[in-house]
Amino acid sequence: MRKAMLAAAVLALLVTATVSAPMPAAAQASTDTAKSGPPPVIQVFREEVKPGKGPAHEKTEGLWAAAYKKANLKYHYLATTTMSGPPEAWFFAAFGSMDDVEKANTALSANKVVQAEIDRIGATDGDLLSGARSTFLFYNKELSYHPDFNVGEYKYFMVETYKVKPGHSDHFAEVRKAVNAAHEKAGLDEHMLVYNVGLGGPGGTVLVFQPLKSLAEYDQMGKLHGKGSAYFETVGDDGRKKFNDYARESSTFFQRDLMAINPAMSVVSEQIMAANPEFWKPNTAMAKAPAKGTTPAAKKEPGRKDAAHTEKQ
Repeated sequence: MRKAMLAAAVLALLVTATVSAPMPAAAQASTDTAKSGPPPVIQVFREEVKPGKGPAHEKTEGLWAAAYKKANLKYHYLATTTMSGPPEAWFFAAFGSMDDVEKANTALSANKVVQAEIDRIGATDGDLLSGARSTFLFYNKELSYHPDFNVGEYKYFMVETYKVKPGHSDHFAEVRKAVNAAHEKAGLDEHMLVYNVGLGGPGGTVLVFQPLKSLAEYDQMGKLHGKGSAYFETVGDDGRKKFNDYARESSTFFQRDLMAINPAMSVVSEQIMAANPEFWKPNTAMAKAPAKGTTPAAKKEPGRKDAAHTEKQ
């Protein structure tokens, strides 16, 4: 049932170009691309993994992903696991509208073979979890910063969770616009996508996603934003006062977490995988690359397995 709710015809999450109109989830050629843009609607399914069950959960999720791929369905989702906070797996699916959510679920339910397979896997998956939650997020283009990038090039996400007091959304928007303006003036090459929680979470909750290609980028954040940086000087004392006023008057909660993208648990398009094949398809990449110091002829010697066969074991 969980993956049925995550069914979508495209993965357009955190990629290039801005969406100016809802994306039809049933469309194929126009949306199955790594350049479709931040989707208007994202469903996030968070699974709370029991302590010590992480490896078993990853294996089960791999079976789930394999079931979709085997059926050659155009249903894609991005899987991540927490590197901070409680052990969780977050699954992201992109939609053009809530109407597309319904259409995707109907299409998946009609495929009895796949439905039976994921029901079977789901029974095992449930034994590894202590809880789960489904949340629908809605894209806030106005407050996002440089949303044009290809998710296939990235390995991590920093996720910031804000909870804004009722009636203080304008104050939050003012602060986010100031943050974006300072980033722009300082020339920072970063990407931040802002989504409002619309269903399945507390009102006033906002998530900000920032992709990272490596954890070394996180190491540099203090230097790029701290005292003495162009960003710090651009914000100025007035800007920092504005930020502090928001934290004191309008905020009830803030948390920053780090998520690792998990290729084995994800089902993404070929266009996204093409951005970094070594990351998304490591077995295939290893099979194509000859071992150092060997020649193609050496691989075909009698009594030896060729590289491709070895990778299939």
